Amino acid sequence: MKRFIGTKQFYRTLLTIAIPVMIQNAITNFVGLLDNLMVGQLGTAEMSGVAIVNQLIFVFNLSIFGIVSAGSIFGTQFYGKRDYHGMRDAFRFKVIGNAIICLIAMLGLYTFRDFFISLYLHGSPVHRN
Repeated sequence: MKRFIGTKQFYRTLLTIAIPVMIQNAITNFVGLLDNLMVGQLGTAEMSGVAIVNQLIFVFNLSIFGIVSAGSIFGTQFYGKRDYHGMRDAFRFKVIGNAIICLIAMLGLYTFRDFFISLYLHGSPVHRN
């Protein structure tokens, strides 16, 4: 059998990492699809609201992914050097970074929700009842 990148063990390890990521991504996309199906029956304005919120969630997910990726890159470099203290610091960076991003997102989206929603609207501004 011709080897492309590595051995069977490499592909087994790759799949043990990739399959849970694919499942998580499929669940996230399926929930978005269900949102669209359920709210689509209510009307156009409601459907637009769900689409806007999904875009804001996408930006939030990109922020989380960026923090986790950065910490993981450093963590694997420290692992390659067998620097376990550096690995702990990289893990701590991921946990604290995610907590900060989550707090900023919760406070920002709750406090400035009209502003963020109006960024995606082309027309009259949003008015809360």
